[in-house]
Amino acid sequence: GIHAKPIQDGAGRPIMRIEIAFDLPLDAVSIREHLKSGNPQIYTRDYRANEGFLEIDIRDVTGDDLNTIEQRLRTITKGE
Repeated sequence: GIHAKPIQDGAGRPIMRIEIAFDLPLDAVSIREHLKSGNPQIYTRDYRANEGFLEIDIRDVTGDDLNTIEQRLRTITKGE
């Protein structure tokens, strides 16, 4: 129900992001709000949230950070 892939910045800058798509009863807008309101707060690029996509800017994200994001997504999607 959660699909992620690396994508390049839409403006053509040499920045990579992770695009996360959801095939779940819970939509991307709701997931974004759960991520922002949790501890730690996780902020996403949500320009396409209404289309079902969130993006994570991974320039300064560590492996531990990615594990935290993954675990939070699992917790959020299992709880709804």
